[in-house]
Amino acid sequence: MKRYNLDTIKRACFFSAYFIFLFFMVLMLSFYAPYVDFIRLTICYVLIFTKEILNFFDRKFITRREIISFFIAVGLYIFFEYTTNIESSKILLFLLIYSARDIEFREIGRFTLIVSGSLLFVIVAGSLLGIIPNFRFVDAGRVRYYLGFRHSLRGPQLYMNIAFLWIYLRKEAMKIWEFIGLMVINVLLYLFTRSRYAFFSVTLLTLVALILKYTDLASYLDKKNRLSSIFGGGFLMAFPIFAFISISLSYLYTPSSSLMVVLDKVMGQRLRLANTSLMKYGFGLFGKQIPWVGMGLDYKGNFQFSSAKFYNYVDSVYVKSLQGNGLIMFFIIMSLFILASYKVWNKKDLYSYNGIRILGDRRDYYLVFIILILLFHFIFSDQAVGLHYNAMWFLICNVILARSQEAIKTKRRAYELSKRTQC
Repeated sequence: MKRYNLDTIKRACFFSAYFIFLFFMVLMLSFYAPYVDFIRLTICYVLIFTKEILNFFDRKFITRREIISFFIAVGLYIFFEYTTNIESSKILLFLLIYSARDIEFREIGRFTLIVSGSLLFVIVAGSLLGIIPNFRFVDAGRVRYYLGFRHSLRGPQLYMNIAFLWIYLRKEAMKIWEFIGLMVINVLLYLFTRSRYAFFSVTLLTLVALILKYTDLASYLDKKNRLSSIFGGGFLMAFPIFAFISISLSYLYTPSSSLMVVLDKVMGQRLRLANTSLMKYGFGLFGKQIPWVGMGLDYKGNFQFSSAKFYNYVDSVYVKSLQGNGLIMFFIIMSLFILASYKVWNKKDLYSYNGIRILGDRRDYYLVFIILILLFHFIFSDQAVGLHYNAMWFLICNVILARSQEAIKTKRRAYELSKRTQC
């Protein structure tokens, strides 16, 4: 089989699996769900494993590292599928990210912008034209429109992913009209849905992008000074810091403290709900099956709960991961985030094993601030955990796996030498 044909088939397998995943996951969030409910994500697993098997037909992939990585991926899939309470879509998230390690992120990012942007437009336009319902909900005087989604926060979260990708892919090349356009859409979505945290995250990253484009902040942070050291240390430990803040505040919450009550009100009762969940269910090594009930609607526009007393949804990624995925998985994720942050801040000129450049010869401050904003966002919302909400997982994973060009050359020389020795 010619290399061109083999590479084409492998890329077709990945992008087909990713398209099916995005198409199904995004439309299932909307009132188009009854029309796509017949789709089964099993085909995504088949396509991903087909791509990985094809890797073994490509000589440059047949290394001990690749063989071990493949069986680790299979083993992790089996482990998480049958011994934990992680949802099937999140297991597919891991496999898709692993399968994308030999595809350039810019290509994945552009593909995501086209597919997710088109789906978001179709859903919102469909609701405004009356093709699907545009549910309206009044909460404490605030009017929220669902814009064709089964939850008012879904549309803004999808847009947050689109805005983050746009800013990262464009970087310094962004024109002023792009900044204005991103904020106009962001404001309109907020006025309709009152989604504060997605609005704040997009606004914050837009401001950071403006500062990076029109000031010398990046050059100043590149220098060895006190601010750079403090900022770098905070960035490296951002995950444990935000996790500690979120879990501690949730655990220590008490209605007898006026400060806690005010803070809980500002956070939309997130502290009270997280505290109730921690006190009632606790956490274990491998996670617990907790029946979280939120404000989502079914296909007919009915709430998941019949009374407010049944609402118990925990929004904090840190609390929810600790309880739902377990202590072992929580520390694995934290370690991987620290490793990714260390590489982004301290390493330069890193490549994937097949020669794709992941990090350039300068520190990528756009990625630094995206990771920081995401980790802060995780205190208030768990939606960005989903791959359909956050394509930056592809890049973060590539950073974790990336190595220096010299290390890759050394591995290749050792591989070629071993092949010659065997002949």
